[in-house]
Amino acid sequence: MATYPHGAHWPALHELVDRVAERQRADFGQIASTVKPDGSLVTDCDRWSDATIAAGLAAILPGDGLLSEEGCTDAPTQRHGWIVDPLDGTTNFSVGLPIWAISMARLQDGQPLEAIIDVPPLRERYVAVRGQGVCAAEGARALPRQNANAGGGQPQPAGCGARHDAGRP
Repeated sequence: MATYPHGAHWPALHELVDRVAERQRADFGQIASTVKPDGSLVTDCDRWSDATIAAGLAAILPGDGLLSEEGCTDAPTQRHGWIVDPLDGTTNFSVGLPIWAISMARLQDGQPLEAIIDVPPLRERYVAVRGQGVCAAEGARALPRQNANAGGGQPQPAGCGARHDAGRP
């Protein structure tokens, strides 16, 4: 069971990821990249996505730590912390290959607790909650809702029932 048994934060998380995914789809093919000191690429969309997710998480779950690729690079010391790659696949995004993701995982005492992987160009989202399995979040195209407890009458992970990205075809 997730730390927040009623999953009160899930609708806000989905709205946050929807907003970032929409902006990434709009920026795709329209934005140039630059090279970071480590030799990897970064775009303005990476930076915007990182800042938007950081601000959103701080509002949704205040007190949680954050480690992100473009922003906070210190490991969280709080009991709960996020590991975020706001635009996972910047090279693909930069060269016009429509395969990238928004990757977010929440840890509790250093162990995975819950995660969201959103693939904006495919309009697919996956949610995982420790002890509840993994599912394609409601609204994802062409994927059944599944989890490790399917068939056993167990509920879907807390984030799986949330509607998101109302603009999906």
